[in-house]
Amino acid sequence: MSTAVPLRKDVPVEHTWDVHSIFPSDEAWEEALQALAARMPGLSAFRGRLSEGPHVVADCLQTVDKLLEDAGKLYQYGMMRFSVDTSDQQAASLHAREQSLFAQFTAAMAFLEPELLAIGPERLLEWADQEPRLAIYKHYFDTLARQKAHVRSAEVEELLGMVMDPFRTATGVHGTIASWPRWRPTSTRRWCGRTSLRRSRTPSSRSL
Repeated sequence: MSTAVPLRKDVPVEHTWDVHSIFPSDEAWEEALQALAARMPGLSAFRGRLSEGPHVVADCLQTVDKLLEDAGKLYQYGMMRFSVDTSDQQAASLHAREQSLFAQFTAAMAFLEPELLAIGPERLLEWADQEPRLAIYKHYFDTLARQKAHVRSAEVEELLGMVMDPFRTATGVHGTIASWPRWRPTSTRRWCGRTSLRRSRTPSSRSL
């Protein structure tokens, strides 16, 4: 016996995610999004300067960490709002916008790892001994050194960050369609330029 899944708005609030523990409202989320977008250009002040010394590296990494923390809250709110009802257009808009902002952020910090690798892991570890704020990044420096072969130039990393948003669209569309218990193609037969569709019996995305 099948049971219909209730709409998000029909579920008792005590059985739902408390997204308002992150932001009290969509308006508060919007303010935070705009504030973060305004702060991101500040990362450019560190571009080309990391080799100046441990204090500059520490300032940069702490700035990035704070931006990541705030971006994470924006992401979680938008993702949770969207995940519970992918047909909610307001939630879909929030989710799309935070993903777009995250792609912009990735592009803005593209210079970071190429410049750190140019400094070299040995010197970075030496700087971590000199600058107390860098001590927590020792493991990160080790990991970055092991991944050196997979880190491209700042220009290429920036481009990869910029294309995150448009390249994510196809995956997002597929996920949305696959989650809808509606008419979907499970088999096709073409004749005379026509396509025959029949209804799927399961919500599995394998039928697409």
